[in-house]
Amino acid sequence: MAFRTRSAARAVEARENGALGAVIDGPARDSDALAGLDYPVWCPGTCAGHTDKQGPGAVNTPIVCGGVLRKPGDVIVTHGDGVISIPVQALPEVARGARNRVEQEHAIRAATGRGEHLRDVVGLDRALEAPEAEEHDHTWKD
Repeated sequence: MAFRTRSAARAVEARENGALGAVIDGPARDSDALAGLDYPVWCPGTCAGHTDKQGPGAVNTPIVCGGVLRKPGDVIVTHGDGVISIPVQALPEVARGARNRVEQEHAIRAATGRGEHLRDVVGLDRALEAPEAEEHDHTWKD
C-alpha cells in the first residue's frame, strides 16, 4: 500500500489503512505529533510550513526517492540509520549476506565480551600491514 504522508493526520490515515510507515523524499511537518504515533516516518528533514501537494499521486509506478530509482515490488527496509531499497530478485542474496553479517557481529561482541581486543578480532593489524595500506600520523585538521 502506498501513501503520501507528510503530516500527522495523513500518517494516522495511512496507518489505519494498513501502512506500516512512510519514506518521504522531502521534509515532513508535524514532527512532534508524528513522534507520538506508532507510525515511523523516514525523511531528510522537517518543515514548519504547509507542504505542497502536486496531484493525487500514483501507485505501482517507478519513482526516484533519495536519488535512487525504486521500482514496484522492491523491498524497502528501514532502520534507525536510514532506508534501503532491495530489488526483489536480489532479496535471497541480500538476506543471506545480512544473516552472515548478524552472525559476524554476534561473534565480535562475544569475543570482545571475553576480553579480546577489537583490533585482534577483526584483523585490523593485518589490514594495516597490507602493502596498499597508508598510515597517516596526524590529526584530521592537518
